Amino acid sequence: MLADIRVHGLADGFGHGLIHLWGEDGVLLGTAAQSTIVRSWKGQPRS
Repeated sequence: MLADIRVHGLADGFGHGLIHLWGEDGVLLGTAAQSTIVRSWKGQPRS
């Protein structure tokens, strides 16, 4: 199985990505999307 994971955007504290799952025979098994809130750890400088 191949998991093709891509982050499509990260801005203003939010992130969004997509994943495609491929079988060994090259058949697309499924897709998914995820959105998230992104925060820095306390005490860590922002870059």
